[in-house]
This record gives sequence, C-alpha cells and structure tokens, in this order.
Amino acid sequence: FPALPEHFMAEGTSHAAMAGRPPTPLISSLVGAVSLGSETHAKGTCNPCAHFHGSKGCKSAELCLFCHSCPPGELKRRQKAKKRFERSAREVGPLKAF
Repeated sequence: FPALPEHFMAEGTSHAAMAGRPPTPLISSLVGAVSLGSETHAKGTCNPCAHFHGSKGCKSAELCLFCHSCPPGELKRRQKAKKRFERSAREVGPLKAF
C-alpha cells in the first residue's frame, strides 16, 4: 500500500510507527463504495460527483466527498428537477397564513 500523506495520519503518528501495522481500510472500501460520498448512495441522500463521468474523471478518486455510484446524467437530472420545482413554486405563489 502507498504511504498516506501526513495530513491523513493521526496526530503524533509517523510512517515509521505505522511500518509494522497492517493498513487500515477506508470506510468506503468496507461498505463497497466507490468514493467516500458514495456511502449514502443506497439511502438516496448522496450528491453526484460532477467530474467522475467526465473525460478527465475525478481527481479526488476514493477520497471524493461526492457520489461515484450515481449513473451518468444524474446530476443534470436532479438540477432540472430542482428548477421545475422552483418554477412551479413561483407560479403557485407564497403561502398565506389563515
């Protein structure tokens, strides 16, 4: 396994201290997620990654806080649904108290 960058290691831990220990797997690998943001995909509360399905891909890889499990086009679909909702809310107008 490659060495972790210093900012990902616990305070006071060095690479030398970690040499004899087995690597600790990421939470996302334990649940079968593609990225950290994919952990909530099954619940439907994830946020799709805008770059994962692009030609250059996602630079954050497994550490990305956005979902890599969503299908291509999911981000655009959600954006369009949000615009439709906002448009219909404007047409109805503000709710008035009785």
